[in-house]
Amino acid sequence: MAQQVLDKRRCVNQFTAIMNTIAFKATDELEAFIRQQAATRKTSVSEYIRGVFEALKPKRACKVIPKRHPVSGLWYNAAPPPRVPTQAELDEALKDYL
Repeated sequence: MAQQVLDKRRCVNQFTAIMNTIAFKATDELEAFIRQQAATRKTSVSEYIRGVFEALKPKRACKVIPKRHPVSGLWYNAAPPPRVPTQAELDEALKDYL
């Protein structure tokens, strides 16, 4: 059985990530709008609100490691990409060109 640790704002067990709880006051019209938007997207109210605010988060700046190319002598960014795209993502991006 999963052990749970409870405090005023958190519920944690061995199967879930830490999720804080935020409460706010809303008019009846705003509540209805939020619930309708979540239902339209077939998701929970919490998931809908997280998605809205996730889009507002500032993007992480790219790391820059300037190096000179050994043959051309031109400067380039030698930092590794943040993640390597999967083959499925590459196929999807190139499907119109192949």
